[in-house]
Amino acid sequence: MPTIPNTFEISSLICDPSKGKKSSDYVCLAFVGVSQRKVWTRILLERIPREQLIANYIDWYYIYQPTIAGIESNSFQDLYCDLINNECHYRNIAPIAIHEMYNTVNKEIRIRRIGPYLRDDKLRVISPVTWEGDFSPTSLSEGFDINYHLEQQRKGARILYKQLRDFPNGTNDDGPDTLEMGIRLIQQYTSGNQQTKSHESQIVTL
Repeated sequence: MPTIPNTFEISSLICDPSKGKKSSDYVCLAFVGVSQRKVWTRILLERIPREQLIANYIDWYYIYQPTIAGIESNSFQDLYCDLINNECHYRNIAPIAIHEMYNTVNKEIRIRRIGPYLRDDKLRVISPVTWEGDFSPTSLSEGFDINYHLEQQRKGARILYKQLRDFPNGTNDDGPDTLEMGIRLIQQYTSGNQQTKSHESQIVTL
């Protein structure tokens, strides 16, 4: 098993709330980071209510501290930006600058962009066994459970592997779709194709 990097050259947090899609779809939340010339991802794939997704988004943001954060904004999902930052206000923590991603390209075409990372063995899906990092519990949701947090990622990794294996004939493709958005958000950021930035751009070559 490869060693999980302690730091990433650049990273993103991306969410597909699955609002307005078929009932079998998963809510997906993914951290995507670049390190050691590879793309690493932690992923949550669950069927959870809106309130839990909002709590998870904020928890992941403050634990993993991505360079840039985004959310899919098709089907009025951009409303989640306000809901997330309302919750930040309630927790008395800083709001999150969230970039809205509106997808117009066919989903299958977008997911196929992951192909070269798989072909060249440049994708690593993190399935953590234990927690070795550090974070401020004051920023996290009430009742946050690190063991459950890690189990969510192990479950997410299993589902992502299955969805990648079954694509394009599988029932669900929420994980690969969100992973592609996370990679694209990093690429747009490094190319300067974002209006707002919280960190100076870095060019990442894999």
